[in-house]
Amino acid sequence: MSARKPAEDRREEILEAACAAILQNGLEAWTTRDVTARLGLSVGILFHYFPSARALRAAAFLRIAERDLASAFAMEEGLSAAETLRRFLADVLTDATDDTWRTWFDAWTVARDDPAIAEACQAQMLAWQARLAALVARGVAEGGMRCPDPDGAARRMLALIDGLAGQMLPPFSRVSPGEATADLFALAAAEGLLAKS
Repeated sequence: MSARKPAEDRREEILEAACAAILQNGLEAWTTRDVTARLGLSVGILFHYFPSARALRAAAFLRIAERDLASAFAMEEGLSAAETLRRFLADVLTDATDDTWRTWFDAWTVARDDPAIAEACQAQMLAWQARLAALVARGVAEGGMRCPDPDGAARRMLALIDGLAGQMLPPFSRVSPGEATADLFALAAAEGLLAKS
């Protein structure tokens, strides 16, 4: 039996175990049993901290998605917007991001029947849009980018990223990470995001 922990610590431990289970097994295939097995807890303990399996799943997806966004721009401090964008484009579609992409694709499927996942997806998609648009606007202000429509450029860039990710993942694997990255840089150049100052 696990030692008694403060409520917030236990809740955080459960949430982290759910994130790990979802990244390993998928948002559709994970189970509360995956979480309890990782922690040596009973299902009843899970439901003391989360009202349902769906609530735990939604909280875990939101955590995964928030971390995904934060890590995508973690290198930004001290860099110009143009350099931040270049690094982002080079890193966003790699083999290392496969588990996160699978989770996003699962979330879009699950969202049709789960309002909490739909809400989390919508919030995170808007956050990505706002974050990338702000980066482009900063790049324009710094003179390193020439883009009359930062919001539109961000939307088109994210649409291409989502589409390429779908073509990179098994079972399709039609596009290599190198090809995907080249496509992203081509669109960024066409949008005026790689202009020299």
